[in-house]
Amino acid sequence: MATTFSREDVLAQRLRSCYQLERNIVAAHLQRRTGYRVPACWDIPRKRANSMQRASVWHKLARFCDKQKFNPFQLIRWAVSVHRLGFDRPPEPNQLLNPSLMESFELDLPKMEEWIGIEFKMEMERFSEEFHSAKIGPEDSKANKRRAFGWALNHVQPLTAHCLAARRRGKFCREIAEKTQNAAMYQFLWYPEAYQSHWARIIPPGFASIAQLYYLGLLLDQS
Repeated sequence: MATTFSREDVLAQRLRSCYQLERNIVAAHLQRRTGYRVPACWDIPRKRANSMQRASVWHKLARFCDKQKFNPFQLIRWAVSVHRLGFDRPPEPNQLLNPSLMESFELDLPKMEEWIGIEFKMEMERFSEEFHSAKIGPEDSKANKRRAFGWALNHVQPLTAHCLAARRRGKFCREIAEKTQNAAMYQFLWYPEAYQSHWARIIPPGFASIAQLYYLGLLLDQS
């Protein structure tokens, strides 16, 4: 008889993959050994009758986040991030359910959203400054403007570079947009709702959906 999986089972499996993926991304960022795998004690058994299955830590996390209206993927990324931990050891899967960690996450959410709003203004100012400082020669020269545009995009974050390049036509901008797309999507998924709200002026239509599909592909590679 084929095993059936509920929506909660699928979400739990994706949260497990998210944790494993983010642990490896952080390790790579800190130039530490990668190849981390979720320990068997915290993994989800592949073959066990649903009626006999005890809720895994990932099922519990899914239920808690649903109750609190938290984005569980955002919680995991925040919990293991360098921004929060520095060089400290990331929390183990069961520690994600620690009430004090949940409380810290909830308190950080408005701070993160506020920063993303400030970040947008800083990025636009940085782009403008770099663009105008790089222009040499006739102001109306297309070659001059293209060179200055490329120079400025190299001095802003991936999401900024991708969005600004994607809104323009031509091979030059298309190549920049393609080059920065993956990093831009990962940055966006740090806090999708806040980026969609504060950066709406430059984010291309459909970008959020594409970013979600991109991340889902990364999670499937962790199975």
